[in-house]
Amino acid sequence: MKKLEIKKSKIDGKGVFTKNKIKKGKKVFKFANRIITIYHKEGCNCNVCCRCINVENNLWLYPYKNSFGWNLNHSCNPNCYSRSKSIYALKKIPADAEITIDYSTTTKDKVWNMKCSCNSIHCRKIIQSIQFIPRTLFTQYKPYMQPFIKNSYLS
Repeated sequence: MKKLEIKKSKIDGKGVFTKNKIKKGKKVFKFANRIITIYHKEGCNCNVCCRCINVENNLWLYPYKNSFGWNLNHSCNPNCYSRSKSIYALKKIPADAEITIDYSTTTKDKVWNMKCSCNSIHCRKIIQSIQFIPRTLFTQYKPYMQPFIKNSYLS
């Protein structure tokens, strides 16, 4: 039984939606298998960069076009997080909910930013890299972040 589907999102374009409830801590899907090297200028946000998750200096997880990873949207009140090559439930997720992560936890590019359209009551309006999130939010996300990103918060 397929537990996820890609369909129109209120956040942006298409999104990933669950058909069933998902328990906190459960793996939702594999974001990508491909790790690519990117030596782009900071703040680039090209068609490649904007789809990736930073895992080490110049190393990024890159999803296949039209995959769940490709269609994963941002929210300032996410229900998931990235770890290793996969996406996990940050909290209990009801059926028919859009799967989201906080893009700030996926890059340490200090120049990168994007306008947010998540419409959450916690919306930060402009999304920037990990170094710019409030300390309280960093503390909340810290147990769930990739070590590379977590260690960039203080640098």
